[in-house]
Amino acid sequence: MSNLKLQDRDHLIDGKYGIADLVDLDRLRGIFEKFTKATGFTIGFLDHPGLNILAATGWRDICTKFHRGCPASAEICTKSNRHLLDALSEPGQIVVEACENGLVDCATPIIIKGKHIASLATGQLLLEPPDLERFKRQAGLYGFDERAYLAALAEIPVVSRETLRDVTLFLGEMAYVISEMGYTNLVIKEESGKLAGEIVERKLAELEKEKLNAELTVKNREMENFLYVATHDLRSPLVNIQGFSNNLAAYLDEVRTMLAAAPLPPETRQALDKLTAERIPAALKFIIGSSRSMDALITTLLKVSRIGRVEMKPETLEMNGLLKTILDSLHCQLKDAGGKITCGNLPRCKADPVAANQIFTNLLDNAIKYRHRDRALAVNISGKVKGGMAVYTVSDNGAGIPEADLVKIWSVFFRPEAAPERKGEGIGLHTVKHLAEKNGGGVTVESKEGEGTAFCVRLPAVEEEKNGN
Repeated sequence: MSNLKLQDRDHLIDGKYGIADLVDLDRLRGIFEKFTKATGFTIGFLDHPGLNILAATGWRDICTKFHRGCPASAEICTKSNRHLLDALSEPGQIVVEACENGLVDCATPIIIKGKHIASLATGQLLLEPPDLERFKRQAGLYGFDERAYLAALAEIPVVSRETLRDVTLFLGEMAYVISEMGYTNLVIKEESGKLAGEIVERKLAELEKEKLNAELTVKNREMENFLYVATHDLRSPLVNIQGFSNNLAAYLDEVRTMLAAAPLPPETRQALDKLTAERIPAALKFIIGSSRSMDALITTLLKVSRIGRVEMKPETLEMNGLLKTILDSLHCQLKDAGGKITCGNLPRCKADPVAANQIFTNLLDNAIKYRHRDRALAVNISGKVKGGMAVYTVSDNGAGIPEADLVKIWSVFFRPEAAPERKGEGIGLHTVKHLAEKNGGGVTVESKEGEGTAFCVRLPAVEEEKNGN
């Protein structure tokens, strides 16, 4: 046996088990797809040290069609992956690196019985706007179609370090769960191997399968709840920070009052006045501002986590009545905006009423929020039944969406660059898409910047209306 083969076997658990032997890859792919759909972040699950990709969800075109599609740049991808993943050695360790092709990746190890047997990674993102000249040079170096390459680059999300930190914490927890599952499976495999007899082995295999399926179901639910629990627990210390910051501001006022009456040398008074009037207030302002930003992020994450945890309860919906209720709730906003919403006769559908209300409330709220500055807002809502689906169109004459942003608007935390004073939380359209799909439908968009936008929502039609009756 060659040295390479010996080394490969040495890296296996007990010299014979790889990660593919210890986890249900199909179930994990399903979990990863849910994670990508909920957050917009990619997942890469690779064995170690072979770096074979066992599962990949949400990978960007710039990597799949360009960086990995060209032998020269693919070699750099492999080199960057090797450097990133070989740096992992301890459970819970997170490594974040910029790859040599210009994107940011992060990874955490799957370690079972002391062996780094696989890695869980996310990335294909940026922490700051890209250097276009650098990517233009890369396009020339590797012979890429520059226009198509830069279009693929425009799809890469730019996320904050705080957001990436939250996602890597979740990845670390997910890696821990996978390691636990792998170790449990390993123990079962080793124990079953000690038992003799075909009948006993068959029964053990059945028990093992049932146990693993039950564990995977539980772990899947735990991972779906993790984001909710983590963000919920962050709020308590944040409230303390905000409360004590307010206390410090009050104490500072007391100190100023006492200093004003105290006999002090001029140079001492001057130094203390600078501290109490400039430096300490500036520090407090920074702390309070940062805590407010963190509070807003936690609130947003809680809303995102709740979407995946809510069970849909579809029923027959009279959409004309539902839209009237929504329009009544938006009356004041619409009056302030000086706009008008017209609504045609809408077909019924089969969907969860709360989800349907959220879908259309978010779409109409966005239409009001991103209206055109130079003309009165006009929104039209229409509906028809087509192909067994109730199809609802919400069109407006608002500011429109830039073509480069059309593929990004469904991602969590995406916010348009235009009109920053009107930005929301960045989860409204993600919520619309997720809820439509959870109800067996979907949503698409057509838009032209400066002219308006039309969202098309598809929900299952009621049986008697599927033929257009």
